[in-house]
Amino acid sequence: MKNFKDFLKNKKIEYFDEISSTNTILKERAIKGEPENTIIVAEYQTAGRGRLGKTFFSPRGCGVYLSYLIKPDILAQDAVFITVAAAVAMVRALDEVLGIKTQIKWVNDIYYCDKKLCGILTESSIKPDGTLNFAVLGIGLNIKNPPCGYPKEFAYKTTNIENCAGKITNVQKCELFAAFINIFDSIFLDKERKFIKEYKEASCLINREIEILSGKHSGTARVIDIDDNANLVVEKSDGTKISLSSGDVSIKLG
Repeated sequence: MKNFKDFLKNKKIEYFDEISSTNTILKERAIKGEPENTIIVAEYQTAGRGRLGKTFFSPRGCGVYLSYLIKPDILAQDAVFITVAAAVAMVRALDEVLGIKTQIKWVNDIYYCDKKLCGILTESSIKPDGTLNFAVLGIGLNIKNPPCGYPKEFAYKTTNIENCAGKITNVQKCELFAAFINIFDSIFLDKERKFIKEYKEASCLINREIEILSGKHSGTARVIDIDDNANLVVEKSDGTKISLSSGDVSIKLG
C-alpha cells in the first residue's frame, strides 16, 4: 500500500508497517490540530478497535487498516451518516474495482455471503455548540486468510477478499481504497442524503430474523426497514415495532 499516494491527490498519507491503532493515533493527532484529509494506513495493528469496545483482529499482511481524518461542518447528531456514506462507498468500490457484490449489515459492517468482509469505525469530537470538531473514519478490510486462521469465536462469520475473488495485487489494493475515498468524498456531504437509499438497498437484514444482542430490546425480531435516519426498524415477536438507532445485532441463520 506504500504507493497509495499515486492514486489520490490533496491528501496527506502516511504508511506504517506496525501501529497500535490507526484510529487511536489519528484521533490523538486530530486533538493536537492535525489537518483534515490526513490518512493513516497500516500493515498491522497491535490494538485494532471496533465498535462497542470490541477488538478488531488485524494480523500482519492479511488486511488493510486505514483511518481518514475529516472535519465536516455538520451537527454531531448527524455523524452517523458518515458511517452510512462510508458503507455505501465501500460497497461501490468493491464492485467497481474487484467486481465483488457485497451487502451492508447494519450499522457498520460489509458482508459477503453472510460473512464479515470489512468493518467501519467512526469516532468524533464535538464542539460546545453541538457541531462536529472532527471525525476519524476507520476501515478494516480482510484481504487474505491469516496463517493460523481466524480466532474461533468469529471464524465462522468472517471472510476476506481472496475467499471472495482470489488474490489481488498491491496496485488493486491501492485502486480499491482510492476509489473508496473518492466515492466517500463525493457523497457524504450530500444534503439530500441520497446514499441512504443505496444503504437500504444493500442491506442484508431486511425481511430477515435477527437477534438484538444488547439493551432493553434484546431478543429475536424481524427487520422491516431502514428509515431515513438510518435506524433499523424491527418487529418483535409480540408484534411491537421499534426503531433502533444504535446497538448490535446478529443474523439468525438456518
